[in-house]
Amino acid sequence: MPFPDIRTKEDLDHKKEDIFKLSSEERFLFVLTLFSRTLPSQIDSNESDGSSAHARDILKVVNNAPSSSVDKVATRSVPASDKVSKVFTQSSLVQEEKTRSIVVAGLPEADSRLGLKEMSSFEWSNIWELLGELGVTCQPAFAYRLGKVRKGLPRLLKIVLPATFFQKTALRNAPLLRKSTKFSKVFIRPSLDAEERKIAFALREQRRHLIKTTGGSYRIYKDCIYDNMNGKKIPLDPKFVPLSDHHKVVNSGVNHTERRRSLIVNAPVQPASGYSDDSVVILSSSSELSCKSLPPPSISTDSTQSLN
Repeated sequence: MPFPDIRTKEDLDHKKEDIFKLSSEERFLFVLTLFSRTLPSQIDSNESDGSSAHARDILKVVNNAPSSSVDKVATRSVPASDKVSKVFTQSSLVQEEKTRSIVVAGLPEADSRLGLKEMSSFEWSNIWELLGELGVTCQPAFAYRLGKVRKGLPRLLKIVLPATFFQKTALRNAPLLRKSTKFSKVFIRPSLDAEERKIAFALREQRRHLIKTTGGSYRIYKDCIYDNMNGKKIPLDPKFVPLSDHHKVVNSGVNHTERRRSLIVNAPVQPASGYSDDSVVILSSSSELSCKSLPPPSISTDSTQSLN
């Protein structure tokens, strides 16, 4: 059965009966799930013991649940660690963080000769101002630069937000930056893994090729190109997928066509129909505008910067 959705003390009081119905194993996993979840409505930023007090309330309810219908945790036939390892895997945590993250390209970086305090103040001042123009009304969980410092070029900046809602808000409002006096050269995209970045690069290359050869108007939508003039979706052409690990392909005996095909198969699934404002494309703040009037995205594909 699904776990009760408990985020506040009031939720806990109303759903005690649902907790009592859980087996010992389910209650064990339920408690771990709660500990891994952020409870913003319960934790006061000025009181460091707020979360621990709420945790004690949860444990009290779970420990007082009737045990007549369930076995003791110690007598479980399946070790709890096996189930926990499946639920709380590293990949799931990374994936969850990705859905809350944005990657910013072109945001000025503080001079490394400044002190740590001055650098932090400069960085966060820009972050807060950028989020304000994106309409994101929350405090980021954390933010950090990606890759090695390169003279004259600001590194990519990854910002992890508290919830997916804020990430979608930032991506949806990213085109507004084109009219900004300070951030017109800044581009926003979601956090992507290596395979997704290859697909994203291929889509940009195919879009530029179409604009150059046909003179039409195109935009990137999900995992394909959208023809603004004819209202049609153009699938990704495998020839635009980069072969960055050519030597690995040759040594493994896999031909280039198969390699490209595997990348396309692993691309995000395209919806059957419709276009949602929430599905801002993978790559830049220019995704929902006419491609003809936009400069190429300045996001680097350097492996040292494209970590996330």
